[in-house]
Amino acid sequence: MPWPLVVVHWKDAFDGENGWTDTSGYRPSPAMVATVGWMWEGCLDGYVTVVNSYFPDDLPAIDTVGMPVHIPVGMVDRIVLLDQPNFFSAEVAPPSGV
Repeated sequence: MPWPLVVVHWKDAFDGENGWTDTSGYRPSPAMVATVGWMWEGCLDGYVTVVNSYFPDDLPAIDTVGMPVHIPVGMVDRIVLLDQPNFFSAEVAPPSGV
């Protein structure tokens, strides 16, 4: 896969408490998220786009991807590059019952 495999650490938007909130005692904490996938660089300006699936038979072209997630750049804390797996080097037996 020519796209980098990454984990994106980012701050998600989140709701406060339901109902009436006492402002003197309210202490929100950020909702931190980690998203793993292949980074689709240049997909959408102002966003980091990560996909979770692709068709290996399509390589080297990437014509179809699954589940694109668009994270606003301003919400990204850090991006960590992961090692690309070699899907053709070894196979693991499917779980029992499959």
